[in-house]
Amino acid sequence: MDDLPMPPCAIEAELEILAACMLDKEAVPRAAAILRGDPSQVWYYRPYEILWRTLFDLWDEGESTDSVTVANLLRQRGQLDEAGGWEDVHNIGLRAVTAANIEHHAKIVANKARARRLIEIGLDLQRRGRADE
Repeated sequence: MDDLPMPPCAIEAELEILAACMLDKEAVPRAAAILRGDPSQVWYYRPYEILWRTLFDLWDEGESTDSVTVANLLRQRGQLDEAGGWEDVHNIGLRAVTAANIEHHAKIVANKARARRLIEIGLDLQRRGRADE
């Protein structure tokens, strides 16, 4: 199993989406319009999925999405370490200088998620096809 290729993903694009959302909370709905579906299926890197859920919840409640507010909510939820810790959250917040490319980055992530799903479907079909062997 170790020689299987890494599933399609775009960790860098995931990171840029989160950074843009921490810079500009109005980037959240722009990304959400493209990143539809279950976040556990859309986001490849689990800590980024946790951050996305937190950013979305903050935006949905009309709250700020800056790194301090995000880290505070993660701490309240007991998820700060699972999301990478305070330093990672803070560094992501410092990363973005603009949210202008968020739709482009979200499309990249959505396309990679779609590719992973197609692979899952193909593997499932293969298993079913071999079930009677």
